Amino acid sequence: MRPHLRRLLLSLGLLALCPPPAAALTPEETRHLLDRAGFGAAPDDFAVYRPLTRTAAVDRLLGDLDAPTLTPDPAFLAEPRPDAVTYRAISDKSPEERRAFTLARRGEALAIRGWWLQEMIGGRAPLRERLALIWHGHFTSAFDKVRVPDLMWRQVALFRSEGTRNFADLLRGIGKDGAMFRYLDVPASRKGKPNENFARELLELYTLGAGNYTEQDIKETAKAMVGWRLNAGDLTPVFMPAAAVPGPKQVLGATVETTGDVIDLLLKQRATARFITEKLWLAFISPDPDKAEVDRLAARFFDSGYQLRPLVRDLLLSPAFWSPDAQGRLVKSPVDLVVGAVRQFDMPVKDPRRLAIETRLLGQDLLDPPNVRGWPGGMEWITTDTLLKRRAVLTRLAYGEPPEPARRQPDGIAAEYARLVGLDQAAPAPGMQGRAVVLSDFFAKHPLFLGDEGLLQKSVLAEPPVQPPTRSTPPDRLLELLLDPAYEVK
Repeated sequence: MRPHLRRLLLSLGLLALCPPPAAALTPEETRHLLDRAGFGAAPDDFAVYRPLTRTAAVDRLLGDLDAPTLTPDPAFLAEPRPDAVTYRAISDKSPEERRAFTLARRGEALAIRGWWLQEMIGGRAPLRERLALIWHGHFTSAFDKVRVPDLMWRQVALFRSEGTRNFADLLRGIGKDGAMFRYLDVPASRKGKPNENFARELLELYTLGAGNYTEQDIKETAKAMVGWRLNAGDLTPVFMPAAAVPGPKQVLGATVETTGDVIDLLLKQRATARFITEKLWLAFISPDPDKAEVDRLAARFFDSGYQLRPLVRDLLLSPAFWSPDAQGRLVKSPVDLVVGAVRQFDMPVKDPRRLAIETRLLGQDLLDPPNVRGWPGGMEWITTDTLLKRRAVLTRLAYGEPPEPARRQPDGIAAEYARLVGLDQAAPAPGMQGRAVVLSDFFAKHPLFLGDEGLLQKSVLAEPPVQPPTRSTPPDRLLELLLDPAYEVK
């Protein structure tokens, strides 16, 4: 054989062994990735992600985790803050003073909700806010019981920082978090009567999962937690050795003395790595985890020292994540639904606190999960009642209308929220003269979608519409997609 022919054949053979070049993202893949790892794809995201492969797109999201926060902090944080003494003394005040104090704190908590929603909508790190929301539903604390906005703010900050880096550091932070301590009554624990609330949730809901500990483990863990108090200034947790239960305690067959010892012990259990890996699988991929794959990823997670970014990367690049079977398997939470609509259709946000009122109406009041297990999620979001409410909220957003006025809100706290944002008067006439004006503006700003309804559907829906659009104008047809049951899933 001639030398040049031999070289040619060899080159062709080597080329055949090389994998084909990775394909760039399709519009459907961009929408799928940003629905799951963020809060929907904004119109400009399709141009940004179009040249990227799956790997490059996921790495871009991970690289943005440390991007600066764009939304200014709530203004109240720059003001003099009530200390622990003030909170205790308020019970001795007149009813009018107590109500004014309570209303001011609720207004501050509403400002935090609005701040966070705004950062979800317009921030540079959608994956950071997604992870923080996951941890908010995992390590639950509720303002309704904590009643100190500053503590809730610090907890959200913990989720947004350590919740994107290392689970071990996040867990240690929760082990001395003021909001968590007030929510689970840690400062009330005493030598003669240790409070078991935090001990139980730490083992069952935060780390090991049910079946991986005993009741005696909970009792011994509770003893190790006695001695924590909130200081009289900014309510930062402080440990008082004189108030602690002295001596060793036996947890999971090991000897511990302090809260820190218990947390270190829990991090040595492979069950913790598996529990958290499965939690993130459920959040990012599907309600039906692949046991073998979860075990494999959990082993890598454990061996990495609980590094979160490699685990999230593994999940987002897994075949299961990109499988057609994963499409449309997750029901959008109220935050997904509202924030996603605003992002996807470039809707103006006059006051993000108003969006917090809408998510509360739909059952997800940020900073106030319903109980220690957080929001149930999944199909629990969808009932006959909530489906009607979800359609009503989406219609208001499309028409540029505010939430219902205070007098039409379903409860007293929601009515207070409405008054705080100036919704104590009657709402404008429905539909802004019957036109989806916000969606008309969307097409004016993004004409790319005007002439390609197929592209629009792929960019908006995880599944084909149940009822294909029938109306004549593009805004009205888009509104039909927005109100279609297929828009409820991601």
